[in-house]
Amino acid sequence: MNGEKALAACLREFHTLATCVWAEYQDVGPGRVDAALFDDGKAAAARVLELLGDDNISATMTAAELRAAVEKVCDLATRCATRPEGLCFITGEAGLVPRRDWHAAMEESLTVIGEAVAALS
Repeated sequence: MNGEKALAACLREFHTLATCVWAEYQDVGPGRVDAALFDDGKAAAARVLELLGDDNISATMTAAELRAAVEKVCDLATRCATRPEGLCFITGEAGLVPRRDWHAAMEESLTVIGEAVAALS
């Protein structure tokens, strides 16, 4: 398996696992996602970052952009799966308030990764 195919396979696996965590988080809410759900995702992210060189992924995406998206999704998916507040603020009066910036960052980064998977396939 050449480097680009290995990267595509690892990236596809990471995207699938992160999307599952994100869907579960949206379905059950903060503090209820199984923490083990993203264990394989962290390993897949590490493999992607290891395989990712400096070459552009496509005419419109650089390796640095993809690296940033993978790191952002890994961080946010880990928060979804391990933090009781997930991607929310904790307030005394209103309880958990979604951090819309983190929700948007997750959606945008998953889109970037999905586009990279399509470009590499």
